[in-house]
Amino acid sequence: VLFRSTHKLATQVVNAVTSDDHRELAQRFRQEAQRNIQKEQYYLELSATYRRHPLRIDAVQNVSTADRYLRLADEARDAARADDQMATLQDKLAEGFVQAK
Repeated sequence: VLFRSTHKLATQVVNAVTSDDHRELAQRFRQEAQRNIQKEQYYLELSATYRRHPLRIDAVQNVSTADRYLRLADEARDAARADDQMATLQDKLAEGFVQAK
């Protein structure tokens, strides 16, 4: 589902030609950023839980379950930042269309 959503957004970015298109994209990227922030929080909570109550298998694994979720939280935070930057860029592109008229 994520790949399909990302692919669809990429297609919309390529096909955006009006200021309204760019504003809509900015909104979509903000929604994606918000979803990624929620994912980060979820992964941080799981990491804290597994740090307090480690699994037995963690004793023989190279990376603990808590550290795996911490890495996933970092990735979600990075994705949220990237989405937020794309939203800002789309806003600037929309403003450029308005100023050009």
